[in-house]
Amino acid sequence: AGKIPMWAPFASGDITRVMAYADPERVARSKGDGTPRTDGWGVDWIFVDVAGGAMVKPGAPLVTDINEWEKQVKAIPDPDTWDWEAAYEKVKGSIDDEHATMVTNPGCLFERLIALMDFENAAVALIDDEQKEGVHRLFRVVTDIHTKMYYYIHKYFHTEIANFNDDWGSQRAEFFSTETAREMLFPYIKEMCDYVHSLGMYWDLHCCGFVEGLVPLFVEAGYDSWGGQPMNDKYKPKKLYGDKMLFTGHINCPPGTPPRSRTPSSRSSSTPSARTTGSSLSPTGTAPRASGRRSTRPAAGTTTGWWPRAASPNKNE
Repeated sequence: AGKIPMWAPFASGDITRVMAYADPERVARSKGDGTPRTDGWGVDWIFVDVAGGAMVKPGAPLVTDINEWEKQVKAIPDPDTWDWEAAYEKVKGSIDDEHATMVTNPGCLFERLIALMDFENAAVALIDDEQKEGVHRLFRVVTDIHTKMYYYIHKYFHTEIANFNDDWGSQRAEFFSTETAREMLFPYIKEMCDYVHSLGMYWDLHCCGFVEGLVPLFVEAGYDSWGGQPMNDKYKPKKLYGDKMLFTGHINCPPGTPPRSRTPSSRSSSTPSARTTGSSLSPTGTAPRASGRRSTRPAAGTTTGWWPRAASPNKNE
């Protein structure tokens, strides 16, 4: 008890990560020829090779007044209309029965606000009393969209792990206070987390930047794992919350941690330094959800024997 494993089965090679290409945003943000591509909201994205990812085409935010966002976006994405079966067919060759599968989604709440407004305007909108109501209306719609996405990901991909992607910090500090996160973001992530768990899936958080101060909120929301960046000292929150959440990614071990040789069984890469880094993905903790392996992958559109079937968020289905 209280010990830190140097490896646990969550790393690349231990799980299979696939994309949900049914989502127009996933397609728009994929690597292309450098020409802008449009997501389901009408935002243009350009892939930047040096950054290794797509950025919103700068200088012309789609939404200039968050209180009027419904009139300014070109469309509101509807996962009910996407071709989920084709999306599964595109990636099914990467999926096998020996590894857990994670489906990753692009930016969710705050990142969607940034994509629509640009960063400075989005950050102000979170704390400006005259704009908060408009932000809440947007986040309500984004939550409904992602809830439907999780339903279809479960239905067609039969995934064990669903990923939530929302960056909340810079290299030095969180973008906003815990109080702002609790007021503006927490109700929606808690709702999505509860729904993902009702489907029998784990919920993984991808949240870049220095966000140590928000870890208690991650735990309270119910995230099963968080893959933070190495500027976070995850050894410290691990001691407090390691029995509640997996801390994946670079783990800063305490001084005096003995070296381990890299072997197929340990997969550790620590060195005897004051602050060593564990394996590229080192979960520390235990996840409290469903366990078990299926012997065969069901056909698309069916459910597995050990996943509880949750109600569809689409009331017409």
